[in-house]
Amino acid sequence: RNVVAFLQVATFGNPRIPNFSVLRNPGSITKDIPPIPESPSCHQWHISCLFCGKNRIVLEVAVIIGVLKEESPAERRVALTPAGAQALVAAGHSVYVQHEAGLQILFPDEEYQKAGAIISYSGQEIINRSEIVLKISPPNEFELALLSKGQSLFSFLHLAVSQKKVLESLLEHCVTSVAYELI
Repeated sequence: RNVVAFLQVATFGNPRIPNFSVLRNPGSITKDIPPIPESPSCHQWHISCLFCGKNRIVLEVAVIIGVLKEESPAERRVALTPAGAQALVAAGHSVYVQHEAGLQILFPDEEYQKAGAIISYSGQEIINRSEIVLKISPPNEFELALLSKGQSLFSFLHLAVSQKKVLESLLEHCVTSVAYELI
């Protein structure tokens, strides 16, 4: 549920979001600015702000989310359950799950497929396809090398004791990272 809320970008007339410059407070929209066309991956919603009561436009963008299998045999957790995958797919997002990612916690691939997720046998394919990458353990060197600009990583990063090269690699690749231990 928290990930779905994160995926909704509320601009509230923010001029710092250049790609969506036509999204402004409805009171300031002029007739010469065309509306954003609806598409399967982009919807806009008119909502009323809970704080000030003004009408606002929220842009909801469908994204591709990848769930990686944990490499450590001691790590039994998975970053997304089939129920979470079902909620994301129902919201219009695409979810890719690495083969046997949830097997140690008794979530077979079939449950992810029933939820609408796509099973992939390659971690590399998942990282290359995904805009948001979910995992539990900090990324290893191979995964760090595959991450690219514009992607987001949700993972434990253990920032207080993390190796410097992990942080430098995330900064170098311009990856937006969310450390679970800080949430």
